[in-house]
This record gives sequence, C-alpha cells and structure tokens, in this order.
Amino acid sequence: MDLTSSQREILNALVNGYEASESPMPATEIAEVCDRHVGTIRNLMQMMKSLGLVEGIPGSEGGYVPTDAAFALDLDDYLHALP
Repeated sequence: MDLTSSQREILNALVNGYEASESPMPATEIAEVCDRHVGTIRNLMQMMKSLGLVEGIPGSEGGYVPTDAAFALDLDDYLHALP
C-alpha cells in the first residue's frame, strides 16, 4: 500500500498507542503525539478508513483503532528508512 510519510507516521502512532492501551485512541491524542493539528488527523483518518486501515469508534470513550490490515503493514521499517 502506498501511503505518504505523514500517513505512515500517523498510522504508526495509532498502532503503537493502541498496542500500549488496548483502547481507541482519540484524534487529539494522535495529534499531540505527531505534533499535528487535530483537523489534519481527522481528515487523514477518514482517508485511512476508506482504505480499511482504521475504524472509528463513536462516543465519549471512542477514537480510532487500527485494523488487521494496519498491523500487517511494516510501518517501523518504513519510518526508519526515512532520511
């Protein structure tokens, strides 16, 4: 799958955050980790939802969770290869 470096960075933050807490990660938390605007995160998450990489969980305890397809991507190797 051909994702931009920003998309991979954000997806990597989601995967790592989800693995650490085993609960949905809010867009505000992802934005803080990636030092991005929360609106940017929400826009990119909509695109990644259409690719089947994340699911949105509604409600006060909601956020985003990675799908099996997101876990299958080798995000760490890609991020280490960035200049």
